[in-house]
Formats: sequence, C-alpha cells, structure tokens
Amino acid sequence: MGEKMTFRQIFLSKWVPALITAGIGGLVVALLVPMFQTDYAEKAALKKRKIELWESIGNNFTNYMTFRSSLNTAALSEREMVKEKKFPSKEFLERKESYRRERDRYANDLRRDFLLAGYYFGSEIQKEINAFLNWHRQYRIATVDKLPPDEEYAKWRDKIMLVIRSQLQ
Repeated sequence: MGEKMTFRQIFLSKWVPALITAGIGGLVVALLVPMFQTDYAEKAALKKRKIELWESIGNNFTNYMTFRSSLNTAALSEREMVKEKKFPSKEFLERKESYRRERDRYANDLRRDFLLAGYYFGSEIQKEINAFLNWHRQYRIATVDKLPPDEEYAKWRDKIMLVIRSQLQ
C-alpha cells in the first residue's frame, strides 16, 4: 500500500491549492461584481432619465400646442368682436391672458427640455430640434391669421418624439 501522509502533507498538497484558488476567485468576484453592478445601475438610471425627458418633451409640446391654439382662437374672436364694435368682457380678456401665460410657460419648459435632449440624445435629435426652432422662428411676429395650423405643430412634435423613441429602444 502507499505511504501514509501526515496531516501537514495533506493540508499542503490538497487544501492549500484549493484555498488559494478560492481566495483569488473571491477577490476577482469581489472586485468585478461591484463594477458590473455600478455600470448596470448607471445605465438604468440614464435610460430612466431619458424616458422621463422624452415624456416631458411630449407633455410640454402638447400643452404648448393646446394653449397656443386657445390663445389664437381667443385672439381671432377678439378681432371679430372689435370689428362688430363689441368689446370683450373682462373675463374674456383674463382668460386670453391666462392662455398666453400658460403658452409661454410651456414654451419655456419645452426649450429647457430641448436643450437637455441635445445632451442626452446627441446630434440627430439636435438637428430635428434646430429644424423645428428655425421653422417656428419665422412665425414669431406673424399675425394670428398668418400662423400655421395646429396640425403643422403636431407633425413637428410627432417627428421629434419618434426620433427620440428610436434612441430609447
């Protein structure tokens, strides 16, 4: 039969290599797992923020369009009243002013979102946003009867939203 091994020989020949392997493996896992977890958490947080920004752009654009349309309708109604020598009531003028304030508030929120979108989504979305802003700029001083219809704004909103959505997938 074979030679008897002492505890020390067994420990050094069988257990020490296994302990070294387990120690090195444990160290590697202890270093790599947190890196992967951090990377995953950062990517998940970034994606969440991008989705929130996408939703904010959609909401602010839609609300801007709604109050813009309401303001335009009120302005046209006021113009007709004046033509007919009728004067708008105080309530009517206050409501029109509230439409203007809300339109401006959502326009400011949308501009802030557009600025962030350029950082989060890059040059492709920035090109679409700049194209919209250039198109929109030409109507800054237009009279209410010369403004583009609501459908044109909806087309721009949908186009921008689709470009962003393509980057979220």
